[in-house]
Amino acid sequence: MSREEVNKFFKNICKELEANIEYIIFRKLKKNSGYFVEVNKKFNYIELDPRDEILPVLIHELTHCLHPEMDEVEVLTVERSVINRLSIRQYKKLLEIALPKMKNKNTVK
Repeated sequence: MSREEVNKFFKNICKELEANIEYIIFRKLKKNSGYFVEVNKKFNYIELDPRDEILPVLIHELTHCLHPEMDEVEVLTVERSVINRLSIRQYKKLLEIALPKMKNKNTVK
């Protein structure tokens, strides 16, 4: 992906996170580093294993949200491209959007 494509994709990830992800839940997962769970159109959440790299997995799961038609290999390719080209400012922005949504699994009703 080019820098322009990454910037466009990053904007879409931020919009998806702001508009359509209710919670980011931390819990120890047995098989995967993260999951995107679509409950319905208005309530979606992402589960992340705190033992893994948070930002790459968050970008990975948001890619699944935006592009459910992509297979795992395609999502991994996009994740790596985005992670390798994000600026520090973009990392900070993603964290600023994500932090208020982060919950412990025991605090979500």
